[in-house]
Amino acid sequence: MVFGFGWQKHYTLTQIPDLSGKVAVVTGANSGLGLEVSKQLALSGAKVFLGVRNHAKGANAKQQIDAALADPSLRRHQGGSAELLAEDVSLELSDVAKVKVWAERVKSSTSRLDILVCGAAIVPSSFSLAPTTPNHELTYSTNHLGHFFLVSQLLPLLRNTAATPGADVRIVIVAADVTAHVDTLGLVGDRNWLLDQPTIDSGRGWSRLNAYARTKMCNVLFARRLAALTREVEGLRTNTLHAGVFFSDIFFADGHQRDHGAEVGMWERWTKGAAKAVGGAIAVSSVRGEGQGARYFGGDKRR
Repeated sequence: MVFGFGWQKHYTLTQIPDLSGKVAVVTGANSGLGLEVSKQLALSGAKVFLGVRNHAKGANAKQQIDAALADPSLRRHQGGSAELLAEDVSLELSDVAKVKVWAERVKSSTSRLDILVCGAAIVPSSFSLAPTTPNHELTYSTNHLGHFFLVSQLLPLLRNTAATPGADVRIVIVAADVTAHVDTLGLVGDRNWLLDQPTIDSGRGWSRLNAYARTKMCNVLFARRLAALTREVEGLRTNTLHAGVFFSDIFFADGHQRDHGAEVGMWERWTKGAAKAVGGAIAVSSVRGEGQGARYFGGDKRR
């Protein structure tokens, strides 16, 4: 497993361009990576829709972002804001009906969408099926299928924005170098384990790491296929990345205790490092002039 941070040294938050007038959507925006990414995009001038399933946590995240925006020493560009949809509209990625309602509400709230960051993820403590239709394995439903459906719902708006003069629309799929775990287990060639829905839903070979690794592999495959399908859309790029390893709600799931001594300073440093990673995927001009295919930013290089 690769926990790489090397390539992040080449990108800083200051390389995120002036995003004034641009609109972003970030999933998992209530904490960890998603919260920090949302904050940095807003500080760079973007209007950011916070994709959250828990409205109370979303309200707390919005409060933190608003406080940062009120600090002139942190705000890099004017016009940024954090937008939280009404309490009756939550982004529950395992429920396609709720994903559709949330996406429709976003589309009715803005005429453009410049940045979509798909960063939400879960790691359940045990095998289970999503409690809502279509009742697939919960990790797979949330981390992969939910984002797949969300992108499909927002893609027309992304395409329309890409058609405007000077547009630079980005879709960022947050994956992880944990995908190397799939190769370690010899599962790369097992298409049933990776892609066959009945096999996935049966729980065969299920473990927290296996389930998470499968979804991250699917994130990478999805990003590459999406890039291929939108190849002809000038002004629209898809990137995927390993954001780094940092303390998050996932890290402390399933009864893991927080070591507050170790956590001091690490939360801020690693979470901001992850935000830099996403900022790099948004800001760098790597895709222009290098073809339209998705780039995977992981370890110490782009590939």
